[in-house]
Amino acid sequence: MDKRFKFLFLLFLAFGVSVADAQIRVYRWKDKDGRTVVGEKPPEGSFSVEEIDVQEPPAPSKPAATPRGRGSGSSSAWGDMKKEEAALDARMEARRRSEALAEQASERRRLACADAKSRQAYVDSVRGRTVWRTDPATGEQTPIPDNERSAAEADISRTLRENACGEM
Repeated sequence: MDKRFKFLFLLFLAFGVSVADAQIRVYRWKDKDGRTVVGEKPPEGSFSVEEIDVQEPPAPSKPAATPRGRGSGSSSAWGDMKKEEAALDARMEARRRSEALAEQASERRRLACADAKSRQAYVDSVRGRTVWRTDPATGEQTPIPDNERSAAEADISRTLRENACGEM
């Protein structure tokens, strides 16, 4: 009888260890910025940490069971984690879009600066000389008035200043 008891004890002990190994420890806390953080290791310090016991999902060959019509319980923790994961995915996608827009704006700035610098070089090269304009319909040439030249120079200066072209 004693040997059977030891055998059953070892069997239950082994079963208990294998069940404990199947559990994943997940912790949830709020960081210093008030964002909810989920991780496998809780932070050190005076954070309010909530431990979430999560069972390991079933093997891929078996379809995962989805609880329906239940109130609170372990399915709520999974639901919360799924929501947080979806929110994280949305934030990451927004960040990627923001970075792409910033890259596009930087490229537009670079092109505007290159164009303005090219126009500035032309204006500098013809300073003090008469510049002629040709009418495409008639082929008649007329000098560009000083007020138009001044307006063009002001436009170039404004473009250089607005795009911070000197800092590139």
